[in-house]
Amino acid sequence: MRRMMAGVTLLALLITNCLAQADGLPLAAQFDVYKAFERNQSYKLEETGEWSAHDLIAAQVLRTISSGAARPHMSSGVCILYPSVRGNTLLGLTEVLLNICLVKTEPLGASSLSIVTEGIRYDFLNTSQKSQIGSYTCETFALPMDKQGMAMLRSIADSGGYSISIYGDTKQYRTTINEKSADLTDKQTIEALSMDTVHSFLSELDQNGLFRYSLWDLNAGHWAEDRPQMAVVSLSDEPYSEELPKLDEAFHCLVNIDRTAVAKLQQLLKDRAFYAGKLDGKFSTDTRVAIREAQRYHGLLQTGQADRMLIELLAGTEVAREATAETPKPQLVTSDQIINAEAGVSYRRNGVAEVQLDRRWFAKKMLPMLATTKPTPTQQTENTTNPKPTETPQSTPSIDHSAIVPKNISNMLLIIDGKITNLSTEPMFLPKDTQAEVAIGDQYVYPFTVRCEQGNGKTIGTGLLPLESARLVLFAEVPENVTSDHSITITLRIKGFIDQMDLAY
Repeated sequence: MRRMMAGVTLLALLITNCLAQADGLPLAAQFDVYKAFERNQSYKLEETGEWSAHDLIAAQVLRTISSGAARPHMSSGVCILYPSVRGNTLLGLTEVLLNICLVKTEPLGASSLSIVTEGIRYDFLNTSQKSQIGSYTCETFALPMDKQGMAMLRSIADSGGYSISIYGDTKQYRTTINEKSADLTDKQTIEALSMDTVHSFLSELDQNGLFRYSLWDLNAGHWAEDRPQMAVVSLSDEPYSEELPKLDEAFHCLVNIDRTAVAKLQQLLKDRAFYAGKLDGKFSTDTRVAIREAQRYHGLLQTGQADRMLIELLAGTEVAREATAETPKPQLVTSDQIINAEAGVSYRRNGVAEVQLDRRWFAKKMLPMLATTKPTPTQQTENTTNPKPTETPQSTPSIDHSAIVPKNISNMLLIIDGKITNLSTEPMFLPKDTQAEVAIGDQYVYPFTVRCEQGNGKTIGTGLLPLESARLVLFAEVPENVTSDHSITITLRIKGFIDQMDLAY
């Protein structure tokens, strides 16, 4: 027996921290964050656990539009912005949406937009939808916010304003929105209400921990259908050649109404075999198609709007892009050392395994990252003049046999995830090769189940082939009342790794 035990070296990951604090493994939002919005008229909860809401300030802005305040300005258009939030009470997911509504007599048929704040342009590629604000028809975008999107909201609030450009097939809408002040026109005053919604909502997000949120990839997998694409571009201050097509100052994009600038762009596109039409200086459908093809070729977001980066790529004079941060190298370990480890850091023993733990959250159900069994939510429109009762969707989700739920429905799942790579020449079978447990406070110990994702994130599995990497998932069934202020200690052991590794906070 001693010889057998001597041949099995174990990894022990010890994680101790207080769930009420922000340190330790990054938290998702509070598992009951939806309770902060239950009193709002906009709050909707489906039987599937899906919920959505916006706050009272956003509701007031929508009522202002529905009351007719935008009527005198509909020929030129009025643009309002307000954040909202959606989530799933079972999966413990929460996602912030940025809603943009353009109220205009003649819709643009928009398919992309850009927001500029504090020297950064955020591009979004997403077809607009028709919606109602009271009796007014408008074009709306619902843009999911990831980590970069949340940084954009914070930047808008800190700077006190932003510029937005919404691109249609033949026309565009552009405006700059600032904090309310005495020298604004009536139209600008209406649009300035958007800043109230941002400040109000960010305060709500801070109270509920959403700026420490870390489940961005799970959100994208759960709400995958028709999900917009997003790109972040730093607006360069480097000199720009006067020989190149003219750019606007705010967005660093081609001035589409300048026929000389458009003709120069058409020539660049033609020189690079993206365009075969006339050099007529008209920003035509053929020109937009050529721009999109050039953007696709160079790996850029296909907005159909030529910006500085694309133009300089076409001209061969591209300003050097910012260096991307290198992926941290894993820390090498041996079998006879004790490691004071950190969350988010990868630890590697050559020929054995590489392990990293990243975050934790509570949920009533766990699905693989890219599970797509959720029914499409019924799209709700805001009608503040004659609100209708919420209808329960008729569609029902298909049965997902890969879903993991507590055996006792009054319990919660404590979930930890990260990454694991099998560096050995033999398959790794997690139920056999791993052991894990979680200690709650000083009295209770619960067993962890250790699994990995397979099928590119579509199923929960048990094994890793040699040199295979996968998302590592640990889950334990714990009483619901431990999600408040109890300290936890997580211990993970993997056969053949190292003697002990401590994650101390």
